[in-house]
Amino acid sequence: MSDNIQTRQHKQYYVPYHWFMTVDSFRGRDYYGYVNYVLNLFDYNSKIVLDAGSGDGKLSSLLAGKGAKVTGLDYSKRAIALATAIEADTDFVYGSILECSFKDKFDFIFLVEVLEHLEPGDVSKALANLKKSLADEGKIIITFPSDNMPLVDKHFQHFNEDKIKKIAQEADLKIEKIINFGFTNKFLNLIYKFLDNRYYNLKLLSRSFNKKIYPKFLLHKNNDKSERYIIILKK
Repeated sequence: MSDNIQTRQHKQYYVPYHWFMTVDSFRGRDYYGYVNYVLNLFDYNSKIVLDAGSGDGKLSSLLAGKGAKVTGLDYSKRAIALATAIEADTDFVYGSILECSFKDKFDFIFLVEVLEHLEPGDVSKALANLKKSLADEGKIIITFPSDNMPLVDKHFQHFNEDKIKKIAQEADLKIEKIINFGFTNKFLNLIYKFLDNRYYNLKLLSRSFNKKIYPKFLLHKNNDKSERYIIILKK
């Protein structure tokens, strides 16, 4: 089962799809929403950063653009090949977050949309292993879907606050902050389906919705209808 689920993600890296997303698209509004949020949480200039589960290297590139010294890690050789070909300012390495070890101690370790791809029993093990490479004052920054979102075929699980607290405790990490992110609403989903569906696309309206209305009113709602969690952990 694990191989099948992780293979689905691996197969997506025939192309570097994160690089094709634009902020005014349906998928791009979501991706750049949480990515830009975590990019602005701290000052990363001159910091040593690990992008664990780096995929095609887009987040690594954005972190490098913030002045960070970035190492990207991924279990997919195909993703590493794509990332290396596109992003020259990052050192990409092949490996598993369950077993990796580094000489460097990282000021920040990112796990952006990664832990949902691991078997549930491996999540706290991955965090405990990454903790070994975390600087004493370092932080682990995680994003993952909440239980409010339907499970997709390449995810083992989605998360809630009880799961988050249990995982952190098992990995012997402290929770600095839990941020509810995004917003689900049936009425607004219906509005968007009217703008963009398989029969037609009102491009100007849907792009305006994605770029202006969604980020301003729907992106960061701290309530129990959130689409995603952003978590900050420390030793």
